[in-house]
Amino acid sequence: MKGKKHPNQMGNDITERALGYPYDIPSHSYLIDGEEIKPWDHALDLTNRIPVLACGSNQSPTQLLRKFGPTYLPVMAGWLHDYDSVYSAHFTKYGSIAATYHYEKGIRSRQMITWLNHEQLDGMHKTESLGINYEFVELDHIHFHSDCGEIINNSYNYNSSLGTFKINSLPIGLQTIEAQNRPYPSLTQKELQESVLKAMNYPHCLKQFIEETVKNDKLRAKRRHWLIKTSGT
Repeated sequence: MKGKKHPNQMGNDITERALGYPYDIPSHSYLIDGEEIKPWDHALDLTNRIPVLACGSNQSPTQLLRKFGPTYLPVMAGWLHDYDSVYSAHFTKYGSIAATYHYEKGIRSRQMITWLNHEQLDGMHKTESLGINYEFVELDHIHFHSDCGEIINNSYNYNSSLGTFKINSLPIGLQTIEAQNRPYPSLTQKELQESVLKAMNYPHCLKQFIEETVKNDKLRAKRRHWLIKTSGT
């Protein structure tokens, strides 16, 4: 991860950003120190930091650096029991279909906890469209088994206010997020958006669909309504 290209240097193509969601997710815990991505340090002091589970792109150092710029942020990897990352019934301003958590007894999914200080938490609230797309909730009695052997039973997370996007009454898992015992399908962002285009009978290409979603607020809201209606919520 060290020496990784800063997100400001990466391609700004609208389609690339929309379909790249949830971006690069390491298989291990890490520390953002300035612009560098360093290995997790077991001596890290997490005092006065708030554990916030990341179900989608907030697992990615690219997305976190895009949101915060150079910063100091520990990100802990592990397995979360009975919860999975699935697609939410809304589009982001950058054209992706976002993620949310879904409770499913018996599932086990690969997740990350961002350990935010209070200033970072205020900044994260602003990027999550709190009160519009997400609500900030506390999860009690969870079982998150970190790679460093720590068990976390209490954490916060951003839960979609608009519900889970469903096809044929089933949630859709994020294919990038590893899960065991997942009883419903998983798709990449590109596969999901292509299936949405087909279901909507959209006559043009995916690139045009994404550019319209990003540039036209009213059309994005209309497409969000379609996702909600199709999900039966």
